[in-house]
Amino acid sequence: MPNIHVDQRDLPIKHQPKSKRYYFDVGIGSVCLFGEDTGGAYTLLEASLAPGIGVPRHTHTREDESYYVTAGELEVTVGDEVYVLKEGDTLMAPRNIPHELRNSGSITNHYLLMFSPAGFEKFVMATALPAPANAVAPTAPQLQGGDPSIAIQNVHRLAAEYGILFGTTEQQIAETVVFLASDESKHITGQEFRIGSQSERATSATKPAGVFDEFRRKA
Repeated sequence: MPNIHVDQRDLPIKHQPKSKRYYFDVGIGSVCLFGEDTGGAYTLLEASLAPGIGVPRHTHTREDESYYVTAGELEVTVGDEVYVLKEGDTLMAPRNIPHELRNSGSITNHYLLMFSPAGFEKFVMATALPAPANAVAPTAPQLQGGDPSIAIQNVHRLAAEYGILFGTTEQQIAETVVFLASDESKHITGQEFRIGSQSERATSATKPAGVFDEFRRKA
């Protein structure tokens, strides 16, 4: 896993006018502060989900994720615990614990997300689609590419490169964290990733294995 570098030098003041919004798969939002704005300490996003829409179970192995709800409701399941956040509520989901999100309310919600350290925003922008100025939160995934099943597989491959695992079990998470900390993980390229048990391997030319099969069925 690459070393996370936090720049301790004095940072310039960063004023970010209203950011351009993008479709983030099932949601809509923007990156308010990138890692380069914070010396790599964190990244800040704002997002919205339509009622009943959610982000499936996944695990961050590199970042802690915090939520602050500014409108509506956000149901967050962290491990086996379910939290229904309402306006003004905050929650922090530590790395290496599976979690999922859902708008459990009756109106489009709005919330802030902070990932610490930074890095997640690079994955977000690599998979995002520009949204029109008057766009609302989508009710179906907005993915790059024509075939939705292929687009989902591509997103999951890229996610693995950023240490994000979908549909994982506790055992798979533990094994993957060990792998990502090993020297062997340094040989991962954009065409190859390792997930689940350390005997599993998949490339862009082969069928994704392990946790990707489980998540694709849900999608």
